Amino acid sequence: MSDSTGNRFLEQLSRAFHVESTAVTVVILILICLLCVSVTVVLVMLIIHCVKTQATAKRRKGFRKRLASVYLDDISERGKTRGKYGQLLFSIHYQSEDGKLIVVVMQATFGESSSVEAFSDTYVTVKLASDKYGKLKQCGDPVRTDMQRKKESPCWNYQCTFDVEKKDLKYTHILFELFSYDAVSQDKSIGRLAIPLNNFDLGDYIDKTLEHAEWLQAGEPKFNGIGQVYLGLSYQKTLEVLECQVFEARNLKISECMKALKHKQVNVHVELRCNQVSLGSFETRPKSDLLTPYFNERFNFKLNKDQLSDAKLTFQLQSCGKQGKKHILGSFAVGSTMDMSGGGKHWTEMLENSPRSQAMWHALIPKEV
Repeated sequence: MSDSTGNRFLEQLSRAFHVESTAVTVVILILICLLCVSVTVVLVMLIIHCVKTQATAKRRKGFRKRLASVYLDDISERGKTRGKYGQLLFSIHYQSEDGKLIVVVMQATFGESSSVEAFSDTYVTVKLASDKYGKLKQCGDPVRTDMQRKKESPCWNYQCTFDVEKKDLKYTHILFELFSYDAVSQDKSIGRLAIPLNNFDLGDYIDKTLEHAEWLQAGEPKFNGIGQVYLGLSYQKTLEVLECQVFEARNLKISECMKALKHKQVNVHVELRCNQVSLGSFETRPKSDLLTPYFNERFNFKLNKDQLSDAKLTFQLQSCGKQGKKHILGSFAVGSTMDMSGGGKHWTEMLENSPRSQAMWHALIPKEV
């Protein structure tokens, strides 16, 4: 009876599909089932992808907030930290004849809540930003003062000159950030200050000097990423050779990612780039230690003197799997245009102390950032 029922079912399907052969009907039925399964799988994968994308976006937002340059995204704590972190004295003077804004970083005093250690080496970075188009955006390159060594109340009297059109003064913000120098790692931010020029009357500083003192806000916390890499750099001027030595990594937080990828080793990929063009790359040998791998490998790159201002080294920590599969876990860059407390600092010290090697720890920024 079941056979006759099945035959009647196939005959009905044959009429519905407008075919005469029962075998063709069975094939069509199987194809329809496979199509339904495929569509279901695709929908499930799309849902999973959307969930992961939203989670990644949240992580990116968190990391970017920690990595953002001082006050470029948000200036919101003014008045809340009054007096806790010290005070900065500076002056501004606008020369209307040639359109020059002169900012002089004069002196700083530190409050009881300041994170600066007693008698540390300190310096200040100064940059301009504009909110002309609604969002605060950095203008030009930052300027770094000289370093005041072992002073409780450092006095710089360092002059910075910027090109600003008179009509743009009302949109201009002066951004100060104080740093405590670290010889082997990223410098520590110990105070920040944002000054909108719109707070002052134009007559107070156009063709005259205005001195002003303002309370500092808390410094931006140091970003540790997913670990750090210790590397040495030196530049041989006579040979025009850049030497890079990757020593080791420490405090790596990659175990969960490695388990998900089913990878058991890591290495470091090093690439030299100039004006978006690759000048060469190398990779260290893979290591099985996933917490403090020790590489101790040296690489040489040919780099002309006239390329130094536009060149940068990029470093990527990679997981290594079977059949040569690799996945980027984190990265950072060293060059003249990088952060002045990290990659830019290392590059500058390398050039200033050539041909001696300069070593420094660098934070690995996760791939999602």
